[in-house]
Amino acid sequence: MTDPKPLTAEELVALVSSRICHDLVNPLGAISNGVELLDMAPDGAFGPEITLIRDSVQNANARLRFMRIAFGACQKGDMLDVSDISTTLDAMSAGMRQTIQWTPTDRVPRSEVKLCFLLLQCLETAMPFGGAVVVSKSDAVWTLNARAERFAEIGPLWRIITHADDVDNLAAAQVHFALAGAEQDAQAKRIDIVQDTGSIHVSIHPA
Repeated sequence: MTDPKPLTAEELVALVSSRICHDLVNPLGAISNGVELLDMAPDGAFGPEITLIRDSVQNANARLRFMRIAFGACQKGDMLDVSDISTTLDAMSAGMRQTIQWTPTDRVPRSEVKLCFLLLQCLETAMPFGGAVVVSKSDAVWTLNARAERFAEIGPLWRIITHADDVDNLAAAQVHFALAGAEQDAQAKRIDIVQDTGSIHVSIHPA
């Protein structure tokens, strides 16, 4: 009988993320239920404050579902339905300056969605002024095509994905770049990034 393989740092990060997301689901659900009860009050009993709370809770739930996939643990063989992915991204887009269109129609491995979601966060960082992203898949190759009138200058952050050993003084708001690089290695993938005027093309290939 062989000894169990020790967890990697990336696997521990994913487990911690899954635990945090899991523990936040119930309180957010309770707030959502409370807002629904308040909505049943007679018209005019509550003002725009309830709308603000409702929108904030919906955005928090969307972010939580997204992060659970992007940062959480996934088991080999786990699959995700396109309806779950699209619902999550649609809700996310409602609270973002970017629109995200998910075009694959088949169920896909959760691990592949995880890497795509991490890269979507990288594109969100690159598009602080808004834009549009289209996610597609052809055979084994994923592509994320982003268009915007203006992109942030984040060349060193993109380099982290392909040169994980270059990580230095990374801010918490930029951690998805390092995680995308680590996930790329864990899945034996190769990520290519090409930026032109008005567009960023990110592709994920089998290594």
